[in-house]
Amino acid sequence: MSNELQPIEEIEKIYPNEWVLIVDCETDEATTSVIRGRVVAHGRKREIYEKVVNYTGKVSIRYTGKLPEDVGVMF
Repeated sequence: MSNELQPIEEIEKIYPNEWVLIVDCETDEATTSVIRGRVVAHGRKREIYEKVVNYTGKVSIRYTGKLPEDVGVMF
């Protein structure tokens, strides 16, 4: 994992079909979509949610592949 901010497209290529915890997020003001950030944790299971409590500020968790059918999304 890099300490540099990475574009979301690069994050998706580096961590395919994984949950990623992204901090220091930069967002598109018009859409609020994450456009770049710093990956601090990743994995194939949803245990990533346990790690989010260690971070403050702009944080995003996203799945880089197609969401499994048994997973719901909440905003």
